Amino acid sequence: MRIAAVITSLTTGGAEILVKALSEEFTAQGHEVLVVALTDAESVGNSAETEARMHREFERTGVRFASLGLSAARNPFEGRSRMRSLLQDFRPDVVHAHTARALPLLALARNSARVAFTHHNTRIGFPPILFRAFDRMTDAYVAIGRDVEGILTRHVGKPIVPIANCAGRNFAGGLQRDKPRAEKPQVLSVGAISGQKNYGLVLEIARQCRAIFRGDTIPVFHVVGGGEDLFAMREKVANEGLTETVVFLGERSDVPARMREADLYLNTSLYEGMPLTLLEAMASGLPIIASDVPGNRELVDEGYNGFRASLDDPQDFAFMLERVLSDPAAYRTMSGNALARSREYSVEATAQKHLQMYREITGCAA
Repeated sequence: MRIAAVITSLTTGGAEILVKALSEEFTAQGHEVLVVALTDAESVGNSAETEARMHREFERTGVRFASLGLSAARNPFEGRSRMRSLLQDFRPDVVHAHTARALPLLALARNSARVAFTHHNTRIGFPPILFRAFDRMTDAYVAIGRDVEGILTRHVGKPIVPIANCAGRNFAGGLQRDKPRAEKPQVLSVGAISGQKNYGLVLEIARQCRAIFRGDTIPVFHVVGGGEDLFAMREKVANEGLTETVVFLGERSDVPARMREADLYLNTSLYEGMPLTLLEAMASGLPIIASDVPGNRELVDEGYNGFRASLDDPQDFAFMLERVLSDPAAYRTMSGNALARSREYSVEATAQKHLQMYREITGCAA
């Protein structure tokens, strides 16, 4: 089967990492894959170095990659000729759009292949009435979680296929953790520096932890992610005197290693779909403290693999951190439960469900 996937840019966002993991799985099974980015990484504030590294990894695994090089506005009229040329050359059986902006572009490019669309969040960044137009451009929708499925059910008329996200193979083999480090335990967050990820709350949680923890037991917060707001967040950390407690590491290529080195995973998002980083954290055996929002609720069970805390109460987050990090027995149990839960979301199973959907909408036997 010939599969084309369309993403915003080649970067370390959840949708992009999922596409990368699936594409490499598809090619390993003998399918041909083309990944098309609407824009270059730097034009939307992401790392050109990361883009180049991910491109090299695609080449090594046999995945084709092309960028339309659109401006940050991503006007579909800019890229229709280039997209038409790519599709005519590749001749896909199915095109999988992982951004809503891809759908009008595919229509303008006169795409004749079947189309699947994954909406990756529990918030809709466009007027919901546009789903009526998307129904004319799409053969099936993928719901990555229960909350996303609920949104799609209210707005679309085409088939909805539930397929959960998954962590990539590079997060496999996580081990149960016995206990967190006694001094300066490491709390990790991963994701683009954006309003959605709500990293200002990390600073507030860090201040609360200074009041709750004692001496060297105060956690150190590491945030991995790039974006246009990275410099501003680093400046805010310095201005608020938190440089020894909160470190914004920028975009990194060693997230699996960072997960292994961390003691606990923290998510402060305002909203999520099914956060890939939580799946990666669970596969790494990390207990989780997450904001009590849709998407996170589907993955974090209270007292089982972590806790959820109220977005408007940084002290609640800090108390949850103290509760997990100060109880080695509970910590070990939650670590084991995180690993067990992660096995429900394997890349092999997720890839097979996508391939089955592609077969159903295209009529391809292979």
